[in-house]
Amino acid sequence: QIGSKGDQAEHQAGADDRAERSESGADDDRNHAANIQRNGNNTPDGHADLCRIQGLQHLAYVADAFYGGVVGVLLTSAAGELFVISVKGVEQDLVVNLTGLCVFRRVWLRLHVLFCFTGENQMEIAVSEPLITVVIPVFNSEQYIEKAVNSVLLQPNADSIELILVDDGSTDNSANICDKLSEANSGVKVFHKENGGVSSARNMGIENAKGKYIAFLDSDDWWERAFLSDDLAAELLRPQSSDLYCFSYQMVSPNKKWIKTLHVSNGTYVYNRPALSHIIGQHHCAFLYRRDYLNAYGFRYLPTKVWEDVPFCQLCCTFAKTITCMDRIIFSYYMNNKSCMHTKSSVNKFKEHFKAENLAKPIYETNGVSYNIDRTIISLIGECLKDISTENSFGFVKELIAGPEFFLLNHSDIQPWQTLQKDIRLWRKKPILAYIKCRINGIPKYVKRFLYTLRITRPLADYIQYRLIKRWG
Repeated sequence: QIGSKGDQAEHQAGADDRAERSESGADDDRNHAANIQRNGNNTPDGHADLCRIQGLQHLAYVADAFYGGVVGVLLTSAAGELFVISVKGVEQDLVVNLTGLCVFRRVWLRLHVLFCFTGENQMEIAVSEPLITVVIPVFNSEQYIEKAVNSVLLQPNADSIELILVDDGSTDNSANICDKLSEANSGVKVFHKENGGVSSARNMGIENAKGKYIAFLDSDDWWERAFLSDDLAAELLRPQSSDLYCFSYQMVSPNKKWIKTLHVSNGTYVYNRPALSHIIGQHHCAFLYRRDYLNAYGFRYLPTKVWEDVPFCQLCCTFAKTITCMDRIIFSYYMNNKSCMHTKSSVNKFKEHFKAENLAKPIYETNGVSYNIDRTIISLIGECLKDISTENSFGFVKELIAGPEFFLLNHSDIQPWQTLQKDIRLWRKKPILAYIKCRINGIPKYVKRFLYTLRITRPLADYIQYRLIKRWG
């Protein structure tokens, strides 16, 4: 029912907040189950007749929404279609904007709706954008994609999630699986494209996203159960919600037995100007990115095959005005030995790192932030030389470090990250000794690779790598 204007009153739902309509069609009386009582100022109750509507899935009750005293009942669906309610007692045309708290699948959500009263006493209700768009790039992931999708669809507030699958030219059965998942779930959209790399797939997801926030998930990872809880949904729907939300996440060993959680501390950070000091060293899939913020700056993933995620995440943190961190697990990062991060050669990975940093530098400077790329590059050299030395001869490494990408190795005035300063000094002064040290330290990597070649020894490899060496729990 819709009461008269000007009152503030208590409202009580006379029936369940949700009403399910069977395919064969339910009796109109079901739609009369929701009544609102208005008390105070001796104002007579208004009345509303709810029409039978094809495809009706949910009945949501506006519990506390005021615009000039107008309160209404919402009929919505998971896909957010338009519905019509026949309203008695409305004699004139009236258009009002209304923002209200609604019970939507047992969750308090703030929906932005438009009430349009026409001369025929009808009211149209346009439900707002999805709360979150989850973008999953897919390439030859037939073993994993269903688990990733289901982890999103089974969230407590899945009705407020838009899921976009971008098939990046898969050559296995991934494309067919994506299509079937979309056919079975109206909230899943699929886009097919020629293979162009994970960056182009994620960027296509951003371009087609409709949610207030955008999240990213790799096809072999999964969201934590009950991540999108009621309190988080209410937080994200605040008008003044943050540009970025950062969460904890966990890393899972290949046999899924050993786990390490990477926590963040709770808190909200407000910044007056952009700065590199705002960067939070957390996985890019552990963030929710406000869509209008990404579009305002035009932030997209860089066109590289690896290391595309780090510059993107750093750029977003640098220019955000508000970042909220919550110590709750958003997703599990599966240490898949078949992923490109674990199979691509160390030399190629460094060259992609080098390319990404050079692409990121002008973006910082265009937006008024000075970015010292040299310190980052020399630090990446120190990181990558460990694996490059393990995989190649000293002659190859010596020739490589004489190349243009490694020119900073001879600049002693440029200091790398503190944890790598000792290694870089050794490479500058005694490259042969540094190489031998890397080869010795690389022995466990060779052992791990050998153990993973045999199915029977893989659990032992996991135990050595993740339990004994990394001390995962």
